[in-house]
Amino acid sequence: MIKYRSSQILYKIFVQGVFVLFSITIIFALYYLVSNSMKTDTEFAANQFGLPKLYFKNYAYVWKEAAIGITFRNSIIICSTGACICMFISILTGYAFVYFRFAGKGFLSYMILSTLYISPMALMLPLYLQMTKLGLNNTYIGIIIIYVALNSAFAVYLMTTYFKSIPPEIIEAAVVDGCSKLGLLFRIFVPLVKSGILVTGIISFSAMWNDLLFALIFLQKEQRQTLMVAIAKFRSTFGSGNMTYILSSLVIATIPVIVMYLLAQRSFKEGFVAGAVK
Repeated sequence: MIKYRSSQILYKIFVQGVFVLFSITIIFALYYLVSNSMKTDTEFAANQFGLPKLYFKNYAYVWKEAAIGITFRNSIIICSTGACICMFISILTGYAFVYFRFAGKGFLSYMILSTLYISPMALMLPLYLQMTKLGLNNTYIGIIIIYVALNSAFAVYLMTTYFKSIPPEIIEAAVVDGCSKLGLLFRIFVPLVKSGILVTGIISFSAMWNDLLFALIFLQKEQRQTLMVAIAKFRSTFGSGNMTYILSSLVIATIPVIVMYLLAQRSFKEGFVAGAVK
């Protein structure tokens, strides 16, 4: 018994130590990023780990002169629209897989999930040729269609899992009370998994926001490019001699995702159907 307790204590210490080390690494990386983004080039060259003097002109420069502001707007439009479409598709598809019975449901579900194993690189050339024929290259619609197609499978998987977690007693009670199929979706399913829908939307948004490859290929016009493409070009153009500008643009790129996670932190912790059935 004593040996068992000792091993449990050592295991907890090890796990907590790993999490503490991971947290310290993340905090240090954020400190390095934010602090150096508010330094002049001279201060950065002299001491990369010292406290900054709150030099905000770097942000003003990259926002206007480096066109970060325009590409930031493009990314917000593209990723927000794509994430909303992904949530809409995943809600309807997940509801159909959970509530309805139809021939080939299992096969169709496996087919959707199997697309997760296809490398995006294998789809690059076919997508480019198809978008060229349709005249959708260098357009918001074209890149949104691609992002939705690439992220919908995982979103459907998440929403199906969330809907399956709803106790059948609630669904049966709603049906007995005369709730229609559409009412069952919007009055029972959606309210009970609001946190799951939010998680699905944030994951989809983050995947689209962090993409560089597809945006670089399908959005070649500068006025249509996303923030990640602008940062990559900014880095290749100015090199390591303007690290403070590059770090400032990276801080701007991390703000939307961090804000979303902070605002949705409570929803991540909440149970999807906690307290629904006693």
